[in-house]
Amino acid sequence: MEQNFAKDISLLEIANNLNVTSQYLCRIFKQLLKISPYEYLVRLRIQKAKEMLIKEDKMIKDLIQYTGFSDASYFSAVFKRYEGMTPAQFRHLHNS
Repeated sequence: MEQNFAKDISLLEIANNLNVTSQYLCRIFKQLLKISPYEYLVRLRIQKAKEMLIKEDKMIKDLIQYTGFSDASYFSAVFKRYEGMTPAQFRHLHNS
């Protein structure tokens, strides 16, 4: 996932790459990490977006594509749910 977080990947594709069933993959993730593979992927994408918001001066709309989100409003809503602020607010807070 770390190498392919920006791609539109499915649970089935991840499981196939690991030569396991999607059910087994979900079970292992929940046992080890206490979250689903999808939740892990979303958190990874948000973490990468945060790194880019702090380190790079790219426009937020460009970060969306790089981090694997397909829609700006969805990205903003997910970001706000996890971070408690919008991507623009996050950038302003960390680049002040």
